[in-house]
Amino acid sequence: MKRKDPATKEASPRRFQIARRSVGAWEPASLGVSYAIGLTKYHSLTSQYLLTTDKMPTEAGHRLYVKARHLGYTRNKHTTHPNRSLVKIEGVDTTEAANFYLGKKIAFIHKAPKETRGTNTRVIWGKVVRPHGNSGAVQARFSVPLPTKSFGASLRVLLYPSSI
Repeated sequence: MKRKDPATKEASPRRFQIARRSVGAWEPASLGVSYAIGLTKYHSLTSQYLLTTDKMPTEAGHRLYVKARHLGYTRNKHTTHPNRSLVKIEGVDTTEAANFYLGKKIAFIHKAPKETRGTNTRVIWGKVVRPHGNSGAVQARFSVPLPTKSFGASLRVLLYPSSI
């Protein structure tokens, strides 16, 4: 059987489906250019796929929050630490830009099956505690550790409390 060159090798359909199911609109890097989001769980996919968006971040507009993605937990070679989450904030690409968000509140908004106080919507609150690496990711501490189902999910980084 003839072996394929690893440089031209396509990703298997199963790996592509896993990435699509967990994050959303994933495409091969050659089709679109946008910012990369690396999931800890899918570390091998980060070099092959980029998250593409129709719109790049523009002026603030009327929103009092910035969109972000939950990348995973802080970890070392053997252990994950669920009390600290890694978050990639949209439009933040440097440590200096990430420093602006220190102390800002983060909300993970999700739907629950059981209705409480007239709504199914729940919120887990957190706070940006420090930058992580040189690419603008931050570490956040939440009141309750975020569930693993939220890896790749959308978060809101609120623009308060403000020090400006």
